[in-house]
Amino acid sequence: MPNIIYYISSHGYGHAARQQAVIKELSAQGVAVYVRTATPEKFFKSAKHIHHQRYDIGMIQHDALHFDIPASLQWMADFLSQQESLIQGEIDFIQQNDIRLIVSDMPAIACEIAWRVGLPSVVMTHFTWDWVYEHYTTEYPQYQYVVDTICEQYAKATLALQMQLPIPHPFEMFANVEPTPLIYNATTQTRAEVRANFDIPKDMPMILLSMGGHDWGDSNIRALQSFADVVFLVMPSAWGQVKDTPKYFRQVPMGYADYHNLIAHADVVVGKAGGSTVAEVIGHQTPMIYTLPNYEEWRESELLAQTLQDYASANEVPMSDFMAGAWVDCLPELLSRTHHWAEIDRDGVSKTATRLLQFLE
Repeated sequence: MPNIIYYISSHGYGHAARQQAVIKELSAQGVAVYVRTATPEKFFKSAKHIHHQRYDIGMIQHDALHFDIPASLQWMADFLSQQESLIQGEIDFIQQNDIRLIVSDMPAIACEIAWRVGLPSVVMTHFTWDWVYEHYTTEYPQYQYVVDTICEQYAKATLALQMQLPIPHPFEMFANVEPTPLIYNATTQTRAEVRANFDIPKDMPMILLSMGGHDWGDSNIRALQSFADVVFLVMPSAWGQVKDTPKYFRQVPMGYADYHNLIAHADVVVGKAGGSTVAEVIGHQTPMIYTLPNYEEWRESELLAQTLQDYASANEVPMSDFMAGAWVDCLPELLSRTHHWAEIDRDGVSKTATRLLQFLE
């Protein structure tokens, strides 16, 4: 079976988290997958080879909820000015390793590389970087050429597999677009195994605090110390707020493998609603208390909020209230609520892998 090369955005962990499921399926069918990304190796245990390199920046973030927009745009401008040598190096690697298909989630440079080397390319995502950056060009018109260049690179893709959850924006920059169902990770641990790992009594709810691979930031969680008979899993960057009262708190180690098991088996997930996290809570039917950056700062927020409203059991908390810790007021009701979940096609991993394999026949 010919080889596939994957270019994966290092903006948070979400792009890697969702693609690890597809890569695992491809590998199980005998495909050698080469991954190009700056995301940690823990997501790509089934890949044949991993090369650590950034192929986009997404957004530079102070923490999970706050962006540095001008720094992000300037990073991409600098990257585009230096991309020629990187492209040639990638072409050399592709030719030396008998690559037959290039997949991107969602660095646009992958489409440019594929076009120059004469290979098919598939972009798999629910939003694109030209769409994100275009949102800022009114305030930063000097970067319009960055948007145009990214759009031109995406236009060279053979196919865009448009993820239907989270809800996508229109893919007008692609010549060929096909929908693909929900992509999320199957569990590799049982609920009992996860709870045993963190010493959680079987009759106590488990609440996961998560920011999608980013630091927790300044969001206040000290009010959780007044809760009894609930165990909270917190990330290292939030541990300092509760370490003096550890009875009802557990720290999730940095680099925890198969993090999706925690989402799947939590009674409630609390945190930022990122694309992969949204897919996981819908896929595993886990309720969520979430916040989002405001729309003016992060364009995807509107898509994510609509997705959770239509397909999940979730409560949104405005960022200012979330930062103050007021989300705790939603927790008792969400724990006791009867949850209703929309009927959706959950077979995105298998169907996506099958579609990619068709390019290799």
